[in-house]
Amino acid sequence: MDLERVLRRLKRLEEYVNFLKEYQNVSLDEFLHNHQIYSTVERDLELAITCIMDIGNHIISAMDLPEPETYADIPLILGNEGIISQELARKLSGAVRFRNILAHEYMDIDRRLVYKHLQTSLGDLVEFIYGIGKFLGI
Repeated sequence: MDLERVLRRLKRLEEYVNFLKEYQNVSLDEFLHNHQIYSTVERDLELAITCIMDIGNHIISAMDLPEPETYADIPLILGNEGIISQELARKLSGAVRFRNILAHEYMDIDRRLVYKHLQTSLGDLVEFIYGIGKFLGI
């Protein structure tokens, strides 16, 4: 396994989480009407979840685990292998589906849904960072 590659992505994921935390105290009204805030949060959420996908894919490949059929399967495979908890795997699978909406259906995104993810999902990203760190022994 290319540990350096995984560690770079973990560090970047942590940076995105810290950037996103800065916007959690923004009111829904300001979030909905401030394009800069909305755009920043949307993009950082997309990139944070992409880091999870990249890290997961790398671990799956390095451990010669079954290939995921969809991106949303990546966290589920990690959960099945005990690398992260099953509950976290389920939540992150949903996050990956949400990331696909951000990346591909951006014209039709409900900004309230992005705000909801900002308010409720960052803990899952932090839990993933710690879970992967524990798995790697760091």
